[in-house]
Amino acid sequence: MAIKPLNIDATIDVVHYADPAIDVAESNIEAYQKSMLEAKPDLSLLKYKDGQDPTVFVVGVIPSHKMSALMDDMILGQRQIITTQWRAFLCALRDLRNGPTMTETPKSGRPRQIVPKIEVNGIDYVDPEWIGNIFVRNLRQMACDIGLTAIRWNQMDDDTAKN
Repeated sequence: MAIKPLNIDATIDVVHYADPAIDVAESNIEAYQKSMLEAKPDLSLLKYKDGQDPTVFVVGVIPSHKMSALMDDMILGQRQIITTQWRAFLCALRDLRNGPTMTETPKSGRPRQIVPKIEVNGIDYVDPEWIGNIFVRNLRQMACDIGLTAIRWNQMDDDTAKN
């Protein structure tokens, strides 16, 4: 499979289909799940409960050396697929909107809620140590589903991703 040409700044927004803010009766969950598997999440298929906002995962391009290692693991079966999806989630997650945060208190100023990030080669990623502590139990499966979408999206070329 081909790996996405590196436009390292490229991102997509993904909402997990089991987000509690989703109005299941008004949404087309099956079509949205299919769009996630095709790595083209169609957020217009989802409707939200009044006054609620879903957690939006901002997924970015996985650096080529990490993507190659993930693909090797999948092809060679060296790790369980769920482990590979979790690693992809950690490698691709750039931001979270309407999701978990932590309180940061600057030396001067008021405390504020942030998503902790680390910078790697000029790109901000959500801090994998922090995210590993937050996404446990049932949330881990959600993260792995997002990781699978990240893997598939990173395999698409830019023209396919736009269609």
